Amino acid sequence: MFFSFSNIFTTTSIFTDKDTDLSAKTGKVLQLCTISDLEGFMVTVKGGQTLKRDSVIEFGAVVGLPNRVKTQSYFHAKYGVDNPTPYNVQVSSGLYATVLNIEAFRIGYNPHNFGYSIDISERKKRLDALLKSVLYTYLQPNGAKRNTNLPHPDSFKGIITVSSRRCPAPMLSALEYDYQSQIKSLATTLNNLNGAETIRCFEFDNMAEFADQIEILIAQTLPWDSENAEAIS
Repeated sequence: MFFSFSNIFTTTSIFTDKDTDLSAKTGKVLQLCTISDLEGFMVTVKGGQTLKRDSVIEFGAVVGLPNRVKTQSYFHAKYGVDNPTPYNVQVSSGLYATVLNIEAFRIGYNPHNFGYSIDISERKKRLDALLKSVLYTYLQPNGAKRNTNLPHPDSFKGIITVSSRRCPAPMLSALEYDYQSQIKSLATTLNNLNGAETIRCFEFDNMAEFADQIEILIAQTLPWDSENAEAIS
């Protein structure tokens, strides 16, 4: 993610020694810090309570498809007045699979009192920001040595699934060669079991189409309310 997490407790304490209610303390963090709500947090106090909440978004490792990745070694050297240093750089190219899951219904959710600490309009703003961050993550991935080893993305395709009820959005890794057809089959089965439009699928064949689908999700997707829930994979 492009967010950088800074600990809001290092400069100014928002709790006192008398604050022991985990529900109230968690609710206060969720109200004050969007990043803590979306990305999760944990605060440990020696001899005290551990305050924590899991992230609403999960990323899988980027994995190379078997027999579709090639790694080459290139010779480099750091030149200077004294002690030039030769070294080898490993560069890989090929096809890679990635997965992520967003539990949108948990945005603003306080697990200690089973309620929401922020209103639905604020939860919608945070969901939109999270979806934008997903787009930006793949549009410009960060990493080390980008000044000389900037990636050359030339293909980006996949499928987004959205669940609007208490049913997981189906997700399969692109390591499966027919993952898209399997996901669509799962969506049909889940819709038959849980009702039409429980699962919606958004396919894309390039980065531009992925951006279009994220824009559609931002326009159409709402956080959980009394009638529906959203889980995105």
